[in-house]
Amino acid sequence: MADTDMHNIAKLVTRETCRVLQNLLPTIGGADWWKTCVVAKLSYQQQERVERSKISSLDKLDLAALARILDKNWHEVSDKAGFPQDARTLVRELQNIRNRMAHNDAGEIPLQDQYRDLDTIHRYLSLLGSDPDALGQVDAARRNILQRMAAPPPAGSPPPTNPPQPDKPGP
Repeated sequence: MADTDMHNIAKLVTRETCRVLQNLLPTIGGADWWKTCVVAKLSYQQQERVERSKISSLDKLDLAALARILDKNWHEVSDKAGFPQDARTLVRELQNIRNRMAHNDAGEIPLQDQYRDLDTIHRYLSLLGSDPDALGQVDAARRNILQRMAAPPPAGSPPPTNPPQPDKPGP
C-alpha cells in the first residue's frame, strides 16, 4: 500500500479517536477532565510536549497520545460507550500498528501484515461508530491489498518462500 494511503488512514483513525474521546472524557472526568483524563494518562514525554506547546485540546494531539489516553481510560470509556471489555485488544493492536508505521526502518511491510493492520483498523473504526465513508476508505484499501496478494508474481521473480513452520512433535 502506498505510504500516502496509510498516512490518510492514520489521519482518519486519529480524527475518529479524537471525536469519541471529545464526546466521552468531559462526561467522565467532569470539570477537571483535561487534567485527570488526558494529561495524567500521558507518558512523561507526551506530558512535556503538551506543557511546552501549550496544548489544551484533544485535536492537537497525535495518534500515539490519543490511543494511550483511550487505553488508560478504557474501563470508564467502555462503560460509558457500551464497548465490550475485550475490544480493548483493538486499541492495543492499534497502538502497535501506529508504532510500526512510525518506526518502520525496514522498508515495505509484507502484504499479509498490511491486510491484518487494515482489518484491525476497520474493526476499531466500527467499534467507534465511524461513518460509512470512513469505513469505506479502509475497506477499499483492504480490497486493494487482497488483489495484490492474489495477483500472480511478475515474470522472472523468484518463487515465494513459505514461512518456516514450527517443529511438529513426533508420533
